[in-house]
Amino acid sequence: PQGTTPVEYCQMHCNAPKVYNRQEDMYECSMATSWLWQIRRFLPGGQLTFSLVAVGACSVPSNPFTAVTVSGLLISTTAPVDMVAVEAEMIRILQQLGLCNNPCQIGKITVDIASNARLGPRLMKQNAAIQYQVSVQLLAYADMSLVTPTNTIQMEWVRLAGELSQVASGLQNQIVSGDVVLSVDGMPLTVADGGLHTSPPNLGCKDGELIQGVECVPCGPGTYHDVFEQACRPCSYA
Repeated sequence: PQGTTPVEYCQMHCNAPKVYNRQEDMYECSMATSWLWQIRRFLPGGQLTFSLVAVGACSVPSNPFTAVTVSGLLISTTAPVDMVAVEAEMIRILQQLGLCNNPCQIGKITVDIASNARLGPRLMKQNAAIQYQVSVQLLAYADMSLVTPTNTIQMEWVRLAGELSQVASGLQNQIVSGDVVLSVDGMPLTVADGGLHTSPPNLGCKDGELIQGVECVPCGPGTYHDVFEQACRPCSYA
């Protein structure tokens, strides 16, 4: 009601524990919204306005993971190599080294040609080194059976971050010692110290999910996960 005048309106929300895969948690429609599902927005000065948005889908949220990324791994070779094969071989070697054990998981591995590297016939004739920069993500999910009122999930993330940092330190030591050697197309590739660095711990979600507060919410039907903007974008259809 508005004062003493009854007003017909509708509200829509997800039933717990499901949440919308958008930032909004409530939609409403009334004469003020032209009977379209809209959300309230309060402007400076207390002014109320409505915004027309696409209604999100109700989804069961999942828990984010804690992660650190070890960067500055360097591979030098005199011939171009298959970067996808390098990623797969790096995973195999890391598993073989036994550094990352439960709850630690090997996350994304990225391989890029170093910014100062140049490829071409002239380079090939000179047998000059081609350098590849590699980064390794280490992640872990909190064991929800360990989460209690006195041991919150945030406390578990802090504990896991400490464990992951120790794994990252062990990996760096192996690289400095020259013990990380890949084999791609029969070619041995030693992973060297190219300015090793471990990132501060951060929270992340699976591809296709966005972090909202302390939960991961999947993008809904008809949308895709824009990894650069970290937003769910409408799919474009032909």
